[in-house]
Amino acid sequence: MGEIRKLIYSKNYFYDFFNEQIKKVKEKIDYVLFTITVADRIPKKFFEHLSGTDGLYEV
Repeated sequence: MGEIRKLIYSKNYFYDFFNEQIKKVKEKIDYVLFTITVADRIPKKFFEHLSGTDGLYEV
């Protein structure tokens, strides 16, 4: 599977949050982010468009 989308993180906010999580939570986050980057269609439960923005989504 090749990458379809590129994830862009704002500053270090995500990394700071991610590094504070336990292993099981990190694995779930990794799964969701991997799915977002490679899946043709992303389940709505993972992804929501932020209204009033152009191409900005909340995971």
